[in-house]
Amino acid sequence: MRAASNPTIRIGFVSPQTGAMGSFGETDAYALDFVRKHIGAGLDIRGTTYAVEVIERDSQSNANRAAEVAGELILNEEVQIIIPASTTDVTLPVSEQAELNGVPSVSSTAPWQAVIMPRGGEAFEWTYHFFWSLEDIIASFVNMWSSAETNKKVGLLLPRNTDGEVWGSEEFGLPPALRAAGLEVVKPSLFEPRTNDFSAQIAAFKSAGCDILGGLVFPGDLRTAAIQCAQQGFKPKIATLTLLDRKRLELARAMAGKPKLLLLDEIAGGLTDGEAKDLVTLIARLRDRGVTIIWIEHVLHAIMAVADRMMVLSFGEKIAEGKPDAVMRDAEVRRVYMGIEA
Repeated sequence: MRAASNPTIRIGFVSPQTGAMGSFGETDAYALDFVRKHIGAGLDIRGTTYAVEVIERDSQSNANRAAEVAGELILNEEVQIIIPASTTDVTLPVSEQAELNGVPSVSSTAPWQAVIMPRGGEAFEWTYHFFWSLEDIIASFVNMWSSAETNKKVGLLLPRNTDGEVWGSEEFGLPPALRAAGLEVVKPSLFEPRTNDFSAQIAAFKSAGCDILGGLVFPGDLRTAAIQCAQQGFKPKIATLTLLDRKRLELARAMAGKPKLLLLDEIAGGLTDGEAKDLVTLIARLRDRGVTIIWIEHVLHAIMAVADRMMVLSFGEKIAEGKPDAVMRDAEVRRVYMGIEA
């Protein structure tokens, strides 16, 4: 009702642009600039043209701050839609504010279990969350670790937050799936994000003789953990701590045969903005080494950052081809993929 009676559609956007999770929001400025540029003329909806305003706020990597700025956007800025980005520490508090105030929240930043289960499995009324299920990524980890030549002992390094509790759940997380596949699970106490001491966790992994180290670790904590593992003599045969690690492993396997042509299919899917940026850097290096890359992708900012030429398909038909910037200005591409009429 707000949008229907207002000639301007106001969209709130909340992400961690500073703080411990700031790397997740590194590309937000580019993405928002792109959106503003391509909807600057407004959106035509059923014959009425609406101006569109995107109002961004920094959660400062703090869940309480995310809730605060979401409430401000809804009550003071009167946004009609709110979009939380990057990690459950933003998605959950923003979604709760959306539910409280009756404003749609649209998100796609975490497995649905990490958004639904902390609320006791209750359904949302105003939250629309689109993402893969935890089972999808768990299956990838299980298949990868089961096929490796190890002692099948897996140490899980998980943070003390919603993500860590969900991924480490004995009901639907990693532990029951790993045990069902014949892997032994070592799950010490959860670590506090931004800690400077992983001694307790490392000692547990060493004592159990874990050949495999897995988990969910933000970049800053991963750096600290890796340094301390080396200092304390813990050298697992396999360390897979993020989805980005798995993508890197897939690329390494593909490059082992020194191909001249590399085919990539949705490799940026499921990555955070910061992780996608790291992946783009790696792919750009491969391109600069002379490898020809054909990349099918829906994560637009990732492919725009590295592609020399772009082709856009709609229902199997080519609708545009050329330099990326020129393609994104194409009227048919704007109409089909962004709903923007010429």
